Amino acid sequence: MHDVFINRNAFRFGCRIKYQDFDMMGMIVPIMTCFVTLNTTLTIIKTSCYSWCVGYKLPTSPPQDELVIGGGNIHHNRRCSGVSRKITSVDGVLVLSWYPPGLADDNGEPAEDLVPAVLDAAYRHNLKVAFHIQPYRGRNDQTLHENIKYIIDRYGDHGAFYKFTSSTGKNLPLFYIYDSYLTPPESWSEFLTPFGSHSVRGSAYDSMFIALIVEERHKHDILAGGFDGMYTYFASNGFSFGSSHHNWKAIKAFCDGNNLLFIPSVGPGYTDTSIRPWNNHNTRNRVNGRYYETALQAALNVRPEVVTITSFNEWHEGTQIERAMPKKTVTRVYLDYQPHGPEHYLELTRSWAEQFKKEKQQWLM
Repeated sequence: MHDVFINRNAFRFGCRIKYQDFDMMGMIVPIMTCFVTLNTTLTIIKTSCYSWCVGYKLPTSPPQDELVIGGGNIHHNRRCSGVSRKITSVDGVLVLSWYPPGLADDNGEPAEDLVPAVLDAAYRHNLKVAFHIQPYRGRNDQTLHENIKYIIDRYGDHGAFYKFTSSTGKNLPLFYIYDSYLTPPESWSEFLTPFGSHSVRGSAYDSMFIALIVEERHKHDILAGGFDGMYTYFASNGFSFGSSHHNWKAIKAFCDGNNLLFIPSVGPGYTDTSIRPWNNHNTRNRVNGRYYETALQAALNVRPEVVTITSFNEWHEGTQIERAMPKKTVTRVYLDYQPHGPEHYLELTRSWAEQFKKEKQQWLM
């Protein structure tokens, strides 16, 4: 499997913003922060807010093996209890940003009770579900071990539970550990290396664990900690060492030399000055799609197994690629893609998914 991911909640800079209700066309499905993964070529990582309802609109006749999601409703409440029957009909993987029961993001609500509904909906539509473990207060190697046991015990037998086939042929659950650098590698190694004091390796809970690389030194910490790979997450080229395109070749070489999975992240642009006026220096202009395509090409240049896209519908940070139509409220004007059509970035994603598949076939020859 060779995937591209789409991240929604890509940039946080130490704070999160509560969403205001806005309405576009779409069906409603309750989800938590999540990614989406395609089984053939692209993994779309889409993050949304932790107990809010995100709407999807199924475009007309999506091609087989391509996940195309458009439209959207976001409501700052939990009223959306019904799962849409029109999420998508193609194979893929939702990667939910996850907190333990009773815990939540500072600006959200506990949402563990929504996971069964997401799994059931995913199963009905040939989707899989994986988990993105958030940095809740008190998270460490011991609590994460308990989290993994909880998730696998509770959901591991569900037909929609995602497992990743590694280069060695192992079929294991895959977990993303956001802000993994907050815990020292010495602690992670107790959990993730074969001889750790409470090692998960070789047990019924063994999995693929992917850490976040922000600074250059993190690659050594990730290796020492016993992780199986690293992802860059942030979509702004130059924001961090990990998110800088010119560093990807070196990071990929390091990963290849140490049997680690490297997952670069790309995005269509970035602008969050409406909510963080001081952050203008991290703005990245979309240039009518050229920024997105440049990032995608940079990712494919390093021949990754997985690529992540940030984001699907992070409107207030200007990284969304979902279907966009002109929209404004009293306080905000939402981005659209004029002079291109409302599905411009979905069309680009489709095109690059096809390109990724073709190039991968060439890599294997």
